[in-house]
Amino acid sequence: YGDHRDLHSFPTRRSSDLTALLVWATARSTATAAAAGEDPRWVLSAALAGPVVLAALALTLIRFFADHLPLSGPPVAPTVITVLGVHLLGGVVGLAHQAVLRDQVRRALPSWLWSGAVLVPRVLRWLLVGATGVTAFCLVFSASTAVDLVRGGGGVTGGLGLLVLSVGYLPNVVIGALSVAVGPGAVVGQTTVTAFGAVHAPLPALPVLAVIPGGSGSWWWLAVLLVPALVAVRLGRRAVDQCGDRDEALQSVGAAAALTGLLLAVLGALAGGTLGAGSFSPVA
Repeated sequence: YGDHRDLHSFPTRRSSDLTALLVWATARSTATAAAAGEDPRWVLSAALAGPVVLAALALTLIRFFADHLPLSGPPVAPTVITVLGVHLLGGVVGLAHQAVLRDQVRRALPSWLWSGAVLVPRVLRWLLVGATGVTAFCLVFSASTAVDLVRGGGGVTGGLGLLVLSVGYLPNVVIGALSVAVGPGAVVGQTTVTAFGAVHAPLPALPVLAVIPGGSGSWWWLAVLLVPALVAVRLGRRAVDQCGDRDEALQSVGAAAALTGLLLAVLGALAGGTLGAGSFSPVA
């Protein structure tokens, strides 16, 4: 672990907490508008158009003042696409709470695809609960390291600040633990962790990063693979109970797995990003 002064680069990260809050706010507003009888197409269009226009305006202002102030804006196309994707997700989640719209979508989709889509929220919840359990176990197992990092924060104020920062980044760490459990692994700069081994390099002195195990690998690391395995078993049982027909159940499992994988890829992208311009970047 590096010196705590390396934490100056943390504010440049994207925060998955704020992104989740933005998705929730968009979902709530679209659900409220749709429940009031507004046309869902116009509700979703408004939920997308407003943020995209504001993002374009902000990028324009940044470029206009770039010659006079030390500002450098992000790339235009990826920024607009990200804003569009975040609010699209929130809008779809908000509209999905309307029973009338759900019935319309259900009639339009094949029964196996609808059955698979209905299972996705449960699968995501099971996976996140399992990843949270893995994170909690690793934090308890490495509690002494976490305590040492808090004490190295430079007094009560510094230690409290490190704790608050750790809580803020806890959702990112849970997504990282889930990434290790399902296979791809997690990366912090030059440090790489998978269920089969690890490559270590200096890390920021952030207490929550004590979850990263020491050593190059151990046989018991493979226990994290039980998380997706158990979730897969539960998914199969739910599909059989829901569909009845075996062929339709298999198709539903395939649809649920594909949709869950897509959503996890989005969560992984939101939980990662750049960590300044130093050796602790990127987080992926």
